[in-house]
Amino acid sequence: MISVLSIDADVAFSRLLSIYLQSEGGFFLNCISDGAQACDLIADQGFDVILLESELPGISGFEILRSIRRCGDLTPVIMFTARGDNLERFRALDDQADMYLPKSARLAELSESIRVLHYGLSSFAPDASHEQLPQLSLDAARLRAHYRGHLVPLSETEFRVLEVLVRRPGATISRADIAANALSRESGRPLAGVEQCINSLRKKLGPGTNGRQTIRGAAGKGYTLNVEGLSE
Repeated sequence: MISVLSIDADVAFSRLLSIYLQSEGGFFLNCISDGAQACDLIADQGFDVILLESELPGISGFEILRSIRRCGDLTPVIMFTARGDNLERFRALDDQADMYLPKSARLAELSESIRVLHYGLSSFAPDASHEQLPQLSLDAARLRAHYRGHLVPLSETEFRVLEVLVRRPGATISRADIAANALSRESGRPLAGVEQCINSLRKKLGPGTNGRQTIRGAAGKGYTLNVEGLSE
C-alpha cells in the first residue's frame, strides 16, 4: 500500500482523485486543503509520496516544498497543479520537486508516476521514462535532458523534438516527420516550429564532443543527431 498525501484546496478534485486511486487499488490517500496543517502533518507522520498544488490559501505549495526540503525530508513530491505552465514547471523542479504534472494529465499517468517514484524506475521498462545515449539521456517525467554532465531544462515541444531524434540516432529525419511526431496538430506553421525548436536545442545543448553541432542539418532532407559527438 502506497501512502499518499494530497495537499489541495480543490475539495471536489480531491474527492475525484480519492475515488480514482481507490478504484486502482494499492493506494491510501490522505487529503488536506490547508497548507499550514499539511506541514504539521508531514512532520508528524511519514508519507510515501506527496501531491502538492502550487496555489493554496495562506501558504503556497512552493513554500511547503522548500520547507520540506530544508528539513532534509526526501519524500518524493509531485507538483500536481491546475496552472501547468513551463515557468512554474521549472520553478518546481528548481525547488526540488521530483515531478511536475498539470491536472490536465490523465489520472492514469498520475498513478503511474506515483508508483514510479515509490518503487523506483527500475520497476518499469527502461525506455518508458528515459531515452539513453552515452552523453545524453532524456527524462520524460521532468521534461529535461542530462547532457555531458549538465542538466538542460526543456520546453515540452523542445523535449518532444529531441526525443524523436534520440530514438533514431544517426538517422536523417525530415522536418515533416519531426513535426508529425513532436508538434500538436493545432500548431500553426509546424515546419517553422521545428526549425525554431532545433535552433533552441542547439543553443541549449552546445556542440558535441567532436566540436560539431549536436543536431546537424541535411539540406532539403531534415536533421540528424550527431552520434559521433555523443560518444564517450
